Amino acid sequence: MSNPSISFVIPTFNFAAFLPETLDSIVNERYSPIEIIVFDGGSTDDTLAVLEAYRTKFPALKVMVATERGNIDTDLNLAVDAAQGDFIWTMSADDTLMPGWSEIVAELLAGSTPDLLLVPAIHCDIRMQPRRSYPIMRDPATGVMTRTLVDDDSVIDYLSNVRTSEGLFSFCSACIVRREKFRKAPALVAANGTCWRYSVRLISVLVDYPSTIVVLDRPLIYKRGDNDSFAQAGVIRRLRIATLGWDDAIGALDLRPGLRSAMLSRVKSDIRPFTLLYMSQFVRDDEERATYRACVDTRMKAADGSIPATARILKRLPRFLILRKGLEVAKAAVRIVQQRIWSAQLPVVD
Repeated sequence: MSNPSISFVIPTFNFAAFLPETLDSIVNERYSPIEIIVFDGGSTDDTLAVLEAYRTKFPALKVMVATERGNIDTDLNLAVDAAQGDFIWTMSADDTLMPGWSEIVAELLAGSTPDLLLVPAIHCDIRMQPRRSYPIMRDPATGVMTRTLVDDDSVIDYLSNVRTSEGLFSFCSACIVRREKFRKAPALVAANGTCWRYSVRLISVLVDYPSTIVVLDRPLIYKRGDNDSFAQAGVIRRLRIATLGWDDAIGALDLRPGLRSAMLSRVKSDIRPFTLLYMSQFVRDDEERATYRACVDTRMKAADGSIPATARILKRLPRFLILRKGLEVAKAAVRIVQQRIWSAQLPVVD
């Protein structure tokens, strides 16, 4: 039986230094049939030269170039619309797939015929030194999870078993979708500017019942950290994307209140009160202070709409630089320990 065809879709902006490694991790497996589409959002580095040179290794590489500077919402959706494979696998231009991914993914795509497949990652530093595994499910030891969702209640039950927002497609490289099902998804132009338009289009696939989702129990991706392009305009803007941005994006979907509430709770679960405390140190002016307070409110808001006392305290905290420095030292120490552990215990993919 032949493999299902996969369209790898890679949006990029000034990631020329990382693209060859990303592409090699795809091509070196010799999975067939595949197509690779790279959408350049107007890079000012030598991205296009790098891609042209790469055609000596993969002549069928398709390069799309934005006619004007857009954003991840427009770029990624334009690129995905050009895909022709049975499945679409979006990839960040600085992440890599682990050796052996092809056999595992081929078996899952052909055997369980999912509408959506989620692949966990190992989070690394910018040099791709492993830091920690990041499972999508609360208990990955139970094995590969396959769910057929038939109504809102079954989605809510699925959400109760996922750990973070990656269970709702927040991590680009983790998401594989059946193109035939995705083509029926609404365009959701109203979600433009949230940075989550593609994610909520995948959510619309999830709630197009019946739908089948498979979540892999082992990592197949190395995710490059310390390279978050969304944070280039400042940490508070990044916090806004992770909180208020999700409100706007999921608001573009026609969901019943109970399901909407469950989804908003899950996509914001990555932002813990301690994270909000840490981010308070990066507020630079009155505008960012107002944004920070709005982010605290939307993250901490209770189901009945009330704002707990914890949120009120967080919004009034002074910006103690000593706290920031102390947290940075603690994080550095944890990273050293994690790197030593992972260098000795990297997973082997047969």
